[in-house]
Amino acid sequence: MSATPPPAPSDASTRRKSTPSDIFKSRLSREIPLLKANPSPLPAFITLSQHQQDDNTCSLTFELSIETVAKRPTVVYLDTKLTSSTYPFSPPTFILQSNPHLQSSPIPLSLSWTPSLTVLDCVLDVSVRVRECVKNDEGWNSLVDVGKSDTTPGSEKKERRRSTKSFKPANFAGLIGGSVKEGDGLVVDSLPNLHACTNIRRLEKEKFKPEARRRSTLNALMGAVSAVGAAGKSVLEETYLSITPTHVLELKSSKFNLQQCAIARAYPVSTLAKLKFRRGESISFTFKDFPSDQLVYMCATSEEVVKQVQEVMKGIGVKGKHSSAQEVKLIDSAVALVTTIQVKEEILMTESGSPALVEEIMDLYRQAAEKFALAGDDRHIKVLDLMKAFLQQSKVTRILDGKQAARKGADFSDEESDGEEDMNERKRKEKEEEENARRVLEEARRQAEPPGEVLEKSFDGGLLGADDSDDELPVDPMALAERKLKATKKKPAHRRGSEEVKKILDECEGFVQELKSDDIFDIVAGLEDSAKVIAGGDLPSEEDFLNDFEKVKAQFKEEFTDDEHTAWLDKMRQDHQAKLEDGNNMRLRVQRTTSSPIVEDRKTLDE
Repeated sequence: MSATPPPAPSDASTRRKSTPSDIFKSRLSREIPLLKANPSPLPAFITLSQHQQDDNTCSLTFELSIETVAKRPTVVYLDTKLTSSTYPFSPPTFILQSNPHLQSSPIPLSLSWTPSLTVLDCVLDVSVRVRECVKNDEGWNSLVDVGKSDTTPGSEKKERRRSTKSFKPANFAGLIGGSVKEGDGLVVDSLPNLHACTNIRRLEKEKFKPEARRRSTLNALMGAVSAVGAAGKSVLEETYLSITPTHVLELKSSKFNLQQCAIARAYPVSTLAKLKFRRGESISFTFKDFPSDQLVYMCATSEEVVKQVQEVMKGIGVKGKHSSAQEVKLIDSAVALVTTIQVKEEILMTESGSPALVEEIMDLYRQAAEKFALAGDDRHIKVLDLMKAFLQQSKVTRILDGKQAARKGADFSDEESDGEEDMNERKRKEKEEEENARRVLEEARRQAEPPGEVLEKSFDGGLLGADDSDDELPVDPMALAERKLKATKKKPAHRRGSEEVKKILDECEGFVQELKSDDIFDIVAGLEDSAKVIAGGDLPSEEDFLNDFEKVKAQFKEEFTDDEHTAWLDKMRQDHQAKLEDGNNMRLRVQRTTSSPIVEDRKTLDE
């Protein structure tokens, strides 16, 4: 009896059992090629630079292109090893190689390490947190806290269901037509004018919506454990700004597909009142319905957003103005000076004024005109008109002449000159005024430095044909001052005679003799303005003045011998410099009193 042959081995017994090493290699062989696929599932700022794999070890090196770091990319090193024999094995280790102080400190995952979690999920988790940490200039410890959100229980299923139902690529056509509602799904690649951003400030009205209050209450009840679990669910979210012909859209990328996004908030561009931005940093929106509130985003491409908004506003017929922060500062300072001038003029008119107070008001007028002119504001012309009206007031004229005569009724009594002592006092005051003007000019030069990067776009008036009163101050101090001065303006009670005008001309005869004809014309023009203010009359023409001057020279030749005449000319040449300086000082004073006080200073500043 032959022995029965042994049973043939079954397929189950001949099949080799899979080891943890085989499972580990099989998993990597499926996931690593996905990272190298074209198109890549990784966002644009993540690049796979190196890949090394052995039997039970795999290392990947990623480069992160962060907007605020322009010199070199941020490098993240991923290391995964078969150190556990149970599935899903050990989670991968991430190390930030760009910082030598953190090379030995791994970056923990904010996601739970589960069998469904892939290498792609881990890379996105760490890369997004590292980028936000670098952009916000935060410490390494903040990586653990980045990504916490107000996700409520069950919101993950709701969002998956909503993104599946509402995702329609054709919805973008509806945006152009003006049909926009929160929750509409869009394709990220199909949207124009898309800018990555982070919201740092909401409008006050949005903070008190019922939905926001409900979420904040649920978050408080969830506790710390649920909040940490919810942190990983929103870390893959990305916020975008998109400018359409009708709306400013805030978009949220889908948690389950980075190529899809949903409209989180929509703001009509027709309600936009003001737009401020700092290049490469932030952008803020102010709306007409909430003029004291701002919507602020951190955005690396803020300048491009402003240009796109500007084009949209022009398309709907909205006009706006462009001003820098330096110009706004100068205008605010000038308006404050005009307000100060009003207060001091009230004191001057109600009390016994002093020359020092008048000079202080004049200096404030000059400063206000300088600041308006440097800011390119046409109101500097109004300031000059107000200053001229101020100088023509009878009380101001009396104070400038240094007289303290009593006033009866509306007229002032005539007063004689104070003689040589009064002339010396006036020269001293002229020098003080020149020093004050020089200090004002230096201050203007410092304020005229190139403005910083902070710029402002202001769209005033809304749609075309709307009220443009947004640019005006609620109460314009200059308009009030102008109306007030016009109401109180009075003509001088008397006019000086031709004798005083002749005295002014006689004072200039000494140094005029050595000047060229062009300089004589300048002095005569200045004396004409001065005489009109002092005497209220007109001087002889330039030709008549030169003829009189020749008569004076002929008279000297008749009354003096040649030696005496030569000695007189030598003495005039010796005193020429001192007298010429006195003449220039008088000319400067005439220009500051009867013409624009900033003409000469502006010429010097432009040079």
